[in-house]
Amino acid sequence: MKYFRDIKLPVQKVQKINGEDMEMLDFLWDMKIPKMNSFLLKVHVDDTPSMMVFTHSQMGFIGLFFYRPPDIWLDFDQQLYHIYIAPNFPLLIHYWVERRMRTHDIFENQLLTKVIGYLESHLNSLQNQSVSHTG
Repeated sequence: MKYFRDIKLPVQKVQKINGEDMEMLDFLWDMKIPKMNSFLLKVHVDDTPSMMVFTHSQMGFIGLFFYRPPDIWLDFDQQLYHIYIAPNFPLLIHYWVERRMRTHDIFENQLLTKVIGYLESHLNSLQNQSVSHTG
């Protein structure tokens, strides 16, 4: 069996990566995601809540990274990072749609709708890039 940290590969479902902020940063750095350092520098300088999708084809998963997640999602005070991984986009989107169906909080519903829209937009742009235009 292959593992990346404590995650069994290949990833079979959506998983939230748990831990303190330094553990989240270590997780991101261990994956060696291109442009991650410049993205982290930018969000820290701007200090604006942000989302980023990343893929790690070698390990077979995609991820969703949050900088300064909404207060209602925090696991501890002053938390800066949330990371979710999944084997593919449809499963990750389904996870957030299901979560939106279970919430009774209007603010959270709006946040989840934005997350879903962001993921769907990213998926559509990937699908449009892979379309071959042969004549």
